[in-house]
Amino acid sequence: MSDTAPDKAASANPDNPEIARSVQAAGITTNYHDVGDGFPALFIHGSGPGVSAWANWRLVMPALSERLRVIAPDMAGFGFSERPAGIRYDLDTWVAQAIGLLEPAEEHLSRYLAEVPEVENRVLLEQRLASLWTAVATRWTPWLRSEIGARADRLDYDVSSDLAANSGDGSDLLVSPKASIALGPWRDTEFFAAAGRGFHSNDVRGATIAVDPSDGVTPVDRVTPLARADGTELGLRTALIPRTQLSLALWRLDLDSELLFIGDGGTTEATRPSRREGVELSVYSRPFGWLIVDADYATSKARFRDFDAAGSRIPGAVDRVASIGVTLDHDSGWYGGVRLRYLGPAALLEDDSVRSSSSTLVNLEAGRRIGDNWRVTAQLFNAFDRKVNDITYYYESQLPGEAAPVEDIHFHPAEPRTLRATLHYAF
Repeated sequence: MSDTAPDKAASANPDNPEIARSVQAAGITTNYHDVGDGFPALFIHGSGPGVSAWANWRLVMPALSERLRVIAPDMAGFGFSERPAGIRYDLDTWVAQAIGLLEPAEEHLSRYLAEVPEVENRVLLEQRLASLWTAVATRWTPWLRSEIGARADRLDYDVSSDLAANSGDGSDLLVSPKASIALGPWRDTEFFAAAGRGFHSNDVRGATIAVDPSDGVTPVDRVTPLARADGTELGLRTALIPRTQLSLALWRLDLDSELLFIGDGGTTEATRPSRREGVELSVYSRPFGWLIVDADYATSKARFRDFDAAGSRIPGAVDRVASIGVTLDHDSGWYGGVRLRYLGPAALLEDDSVRSSSSTLVNLEAGRRIGDNWRVTAQLFNAFDRKVNDITYYYESQLPGEAAPVEDIHFHPAEPRTLRATLHYAF
């Protein structure tokens, strides 16, 4: 960008709302959205097919622009921003592009930051994770085979904090044995059982913490860097029905500490030990060479394992999930399909007093292969334009005009009905 503010009066493309304003940022012609007149807030999208600033932020920009100046660019390599020859699509490029985009807001930012207290509680982290794995598979008889294995993980960490009490170093070592056995097949059916140990890692700052960084006084409990997870599974797989594969499994997973989303901080936090157990059923059928039908259903019970007056439910753990799809792929070159996805309700508080609603979405696809190299596809997401949520949380927040924080449901809405057309060339 130049030293002057971007031309907010420039008109967007009336035929394509994804194309808004254009400016040079770090030498890249950048398509960006710029709405609102408050403090500048830069919204950067993620990566993936079809990603753009408009695809990610169009549902929240109108509301946020009432309080903020929302700047949402198409990062290099995505959307309608330039793709210069020879450019490297990496973190350095995107950071330079973002800084270039914010240069006109520098004076405003400086005035704002002058009113912000000096940042405290700086933390420097260093961590290293090394792993080893070994396994031995054995076929004892034509109908009996087994596999045993083990994995060892060592985590070394060093935390340097402005608060001396929260600094420290250490290490954690976890050995995870695993074993499985399969019996069969008999009449195209086999039975299996498996058990093993794994882990999830916690923020190593929690391994050395002693006091709350916000006041430097209140004692805080430490967490285990590598939280153990023990799982078991028992089930069967069968092809007894012609042209159909079916699997059924009973499973259980015990975690030493459950990770929960903390809405106020936008992070996850290690909490109480938990247990999940449930049933999964999968079906894959190809009644004709050009037709595939697949379905999955799972139900589970998720509870904390210790006692707490707050309750035993795990917030955000859904009770049931299901999907069913039909796919067609004809020799004439035509292909397509339909898929239904169902997410069941979930407790949002430990006492189950607040619950999320279930959601059902249907997606459609149709396309045609043209010769050996070309393929054209049309996809219709959320075909029935259902007003449902992809994820729901319950926590405390405060809006402008509210005298105090209020506990309420927060959610990310599902994508509205969206049509996407793609032309693909293979070479």
